[in-house]
Amino acid sequence: MTGAGLSRHGFTVTPASGAEEALGKLRSQRVDVVVCSASLGEGLATLRRQVLAEDALAPVPFVALADPGGWSPAGGWAEVAATDVVTRPVVTGDLVARVRGAVERGARAGDFQSSLDRMSALDLVEHFRGGRHSGTVLFTGRRDG
Repeated sequence: MTGAGLSRHGFTVTPASGAEEALGKLRSQRVDVVVCSASLGEGLATLRRQVLAEDALAPVPFVALADPGGWSPAGGWAEVAATDVVTRPVVTGDLVARVRGAVERGARAGDFQSSLDRMSALDLVEHFRGGRHSGTVLFTGRRDG
């Protein structure tokens, strides 16, 4: 149902039956976003760690579909795995908006490590919040407006 809903909105959906198959597809074809079930738990975290370890794949965002109460920002695997979470029951319009946003952020983050200076302040803060990164960001320069 989720794949069909995304297909109706113009996305090409390539299903994978597990983490190994998903990793193979990520390596062999261009993927803009991964939408997966948060119920994979540690399997999702393992997949995400493998993806983050490969420079070419690291910018690919992950959108997790979670059961109500089944995901929390403090959950160990969730901190590594999900760049966005949609709680079930999934409303297709909400999922489409989240996937489009993830695709746009992923496209901008493709050369993230060399482009911090080109990101807007909001995108930079979102990256740190959404990716569960930490650190200090110093904004310098002229304030417009």
